[in-house]
Amino acid sequence: MRSIITILFFLLVIPICPLSAQNTENAQVKGQLLQAGEGEVPVSFANVVLINQGDSSQVAGTISDESGSFSLDNIPYGNYMLKTFFIGYENQEVPLEINADNAKLDLGKIRMVSGDTELETVFVTAEKELVTQTESGIVVNADASLTQSGGTVADILRNVPSVTVDVDGNVTLRGGNPNVLINGRNSGLAGNGRSATLDQIPASAVESIEIVNNPGAKYDADGVGGVIDIKLKKEANQGSNLIVEAGAGNAQQYNGALRLNHRNKNYNLFGSYDVRHRRRNGEGFADRQNFNSDGSTDYLVQYRDIVSDQITHNFRLGGDYQISPKTNLGVELLYGIEDESDDEILTSEFLDENRMLEEISLRDNTETEDNQVWEYALIFERKFKKRGQSLKASLTNTNRDEVENNQFSTNSFSADFTALNASPEQQRSSNDTRTRNFISQIDYTHPIAKNGKLETGYKGIIRNLDQQFVLEDFNENESEWLHDEVQSNDFDYEEQIHAYYTSYRHRFGKKWTLSGGIRLEQVWIDAKSSDGNDFDRDYFNYFPTLRLGFKPTDNDSYRISYSKRIDRPRFRELNPFVDLSDTLNVRTGNPNLNPELIHSFELAYSKDWDKVTFSPSIYYRYTEDVVQRITRPSEENEDVLIRSPENTGTSTAYGLELIATWQISKWWDINSSYSLYRIAFNGSSEDTDLVNENTTWSAKMIQNFKLPGKIRFQVTGNYRAPSAIAQGERIRVYWIDMGMRKGFMDDKLKLAITFSDVFNTLKWGFESSGETFSQLRTFKRQTQILRLNATYTIGNQFHVKSKKGRGNYRRRRW
Repeated sequence: MRSIITILFFLLVIPICPLSAQNTENAQVKGQLLQAGEGEVPVSFANVVLINQGDSSQVAGTISDESGSFSLDNIPYGNYMLKTFFIGYENQEVPLEINADNAKLDLGKIRMVSGDTELETVFVTAEKELVTQTESGIVVNADASLTQSGGTVADILRNVPSVTVDVDGNVTLRGGNPNVLINGRNSGLAGNGRSATLDQIPASAVESIEIVNNPGAKYDADGVGGVIDIKLKKEANQGSNLIVEAGAGNAQQYNGALRLNHRNKNYNLFGSYDVRHRRRNGEGFADRQNFNSDGSTDYLVQYRDIVSDQITHNFRLGGDYQISPKTNLGVELLYGIEDESDDEILTSEFLDENRMLEEISLRDNTETEDNQVWEYALIFERKFKKRGQSLKASLTNTNRDEVENNQFSTNSFSADFTALNASPEQQRSSNDTRTRNFISQIDYTHPIAKNGKLETGYKGIIRNLDQQFVLEDFNENESEWLHDEVQSNDFDYEEQIHAYYTSYRHRFGKKWTLSGGIRLEQVWIDAKSSDGNDFDRDYFNYFPTLRLGFKPTDNDSYRISYSKRIDRPRFRELNPFVDLSDTLNVRTGNPNLNPELIHSFELAYSKDWDKVTFSPSIYYRYTEDVVQRITRPSEENEDVLIRSPENTGTSTAYGLELIATWQISKWWDINSSYSLYRIAFNGSSEDTDLVNENTTWSAKMIQNFKLPGKIRFQVTGNYRAPSAIAQGERIRVYWIDMGMRKGFMDDKLKLAITFSDVFNTLKWGFESSGETFSQLRTFKRQTQILRLNATYTIGNQFHVKSKKGRGNYRRRRW
C-alpha cells in the first residue's frame, strides 16, 4: 500500500512542479529549398541531413515538403554541416554553429543549382569515429568496431576503454559493477542493470554505447563504475528500410538478423528478429595446496572440460505515434528465448605431500537451461511551448523465467585405477527462477532564465525474485531418488526502490558550466527462505552529485566531478543457493550482505589538435562495505572449499586514464587508451585480516586502415596486467582481434571477415590463498573464431514527378 501511495504522489505532483530532466539543450533548424534563378519554384521531397563536424555522424534528417520547407527539431548545441541532395541538382553544404543565442535558427531560402548529371540513386556515407568524447564521458559507435562484426555487445565492450568483460560476459567499469541500460532504461536484455550478461544482444543491433563514469542525479545511484547506456538502432529518416544480416564462423557459430522500419510524418513502426547459435569448448585448470589441521600437506589438481551449445532468439516490435507536433507516444515489446546445454567432465586428482597420485574422481555434469524474457514498455513525451521545457514518463514491465536442470554422476578410482565405488554416485538438481520487474519513471525539465536548467523526477522499481532449488540423491538400494532437505531451498525476494531527484545546471557565459543535484532513495526489502534465513531491510540514502566544466577554447575542455553511489548485492549473491557442479569447490550466496557505498571523484581534460585528440583523466574511489568472494574450508570437511560473497571492509582505488586518437594519414588512424591504477583492500572476515594492494595497468589500441578498393581493415590489441582481489590477484589477460570490411553495390551489401583472439591467448583466472590453502585457478573458452558476416540494406524507393517536366525519377532517401 505504501508503495502505491508513493507512486501516485509523484505521478500527480511532479508534472505540475517547475522542475526538469533533460541532459542537453535542444534547438531547431528550418529553411526552404528553392530552385536557383528567378521565381519561387520549390525543390520538393529533397533530402536534408545534419552532420556532426566532430565525428561525421548523422544527427538528424528529413525530407522537404511540397513547398520546399523543412524543419529539424531537438538538435543539441554544436558545430554541424547541413547537406541537401536531390536528383538533377548540385549538392548544397551549409556550415552551422548552434548555441543558446541562435537556438531557433531560420536559414531562410536556400537556392539549389541545377546540375548537368541526372542520377537515379543518391548514396551518402559518413564514417564515424569509434570513440568520441562527450561532456560526461565517451560514446562508442558500434558500426566502427570492425573486429566485432557478427559478434555481440559483450564483444564490443571488450575493446572499450575502462571496460572489462569476464569469461561469463559480466561487465565491470573501472573495476566496479556498472548500471547497464538499454535505450536509457533498465531492460531484461541487460539483466535489469544487475548481472550485465550481454551476449544475447547482437552487435549489429547497436547504434552506440555511452559510458558515463560519474553520472548525475537523474541516473540510478546503482553502479560502482557508473553507467553504460546501450542505444539500439532505430531509423530516424522517413521511408521504409529492411536490413538482412547473416554470418557464420568456425566452431558451429551462426547468426542472422532482420530489421524492418517504416516512418512517415506521424508515426514510426519498427521490428526486428535475430538468432544466434554458438558451440564453444572450454577447459579449466586448478592446482590447490591444502595445509591440514594435523600439520600435513596434500594437493588437489583438477581438469575441467566443457562443451557448451547455445541458441538465442530475440523479437522486438515497437512504434511511435506523434499525437501532436509536441506530443509523442511510444510502445516497445520484447520477447527473447535462450536455450543452452552444457556437457562437463571434471577430473580431480588427489596427491600426497610428494605430489604422488592417491585417488582420482570423475564427475560428469549434463546441464540444460531454458530462459525466456518478456518486456513491455510505454513511453510518453511532451514538449511545451517554452524552449527546453519537457515531460517524459515511462512504464516498463519485465518478466524473466529461467529453468536450469543438472544431472551429476561421480566415479572414484584408486591410484591404479581400481574402482572405489560399485556404481556411480548420482545426483540431480533443478533450479527454477522467476523474476518480475515493474519500473515507473517520470522526468520533467524546466529552463530557468537564459542559461539555467532545472530537472526533477521520480523512479519506482518493484522487483520480485522467486527461486526454487531442488536437489535429489539416487539411492541404489531403494532404486529411487531421495529429496535432499538440507541443500534444497525456496527463496523469495521482494525489493522496492523509490527515488526522487532534483538537479540544476547553469552556463556562465560561453566557458563555464556548473551542475549539481541530489537523489533520495528509500528501499524496502523482504526475503524469505525455506532454510530459515529470512531477513528484511528498510534503509534510506541520499546521493549528491556535482560537476564543474570549463571550456576556455573550442579545442580545450576541463571537467571535475563528484558523485556518491551504491552497489546493491545481486540476487544470486544474496540467495543461499549452493552450486554443486564442483563438490570440492562450492559456491553459495550470502543473505546477510549489505550494499557497498562509494564516493567517486574525477578530474578530466580534453584537447583537440588538427589530427590528434588527447583526453587524460584522474579518478579516485573510496568504497565502504566492500563485497568480495571469500574462500574458506568447510566446517564438515576441510578438503572442501566454500566460496561466498562477504562484506570485508573498505577499499580505495585511484588511477590515471589516457585516451588518444591520432590521424596519422588519410588511410591510417589510431585510437588508444592506457589506464594505470592502484587498489587497496583493508578489511577482515571471521578474525582473518584481508589486507591486500597492488598497482596494475591496462592498455588498448585500435588501428584503422583504409586500403585500396574501399576496404576497411582494423586491428585491436588488449592487455590487462594482474590485479588485486581480497585474497590474492587475478592473472594477466591479453589478446588481439582483427577485422576487414568492404562494401558492394553502392554499400548496400557489406561483407566483413573477423578473426577474434588471433593468437589464442585469451584466458581468465586468479591466484588466492588463506590459512589452510593456496591455489591457482584458470579457465579458457574457445575464443579463436574466424567469422564471415554479410549485411544487405534495402531502402525505400519511390517516384517523384518533377515540377519542371523532367519526367519521373527514382531516388533513395539519404
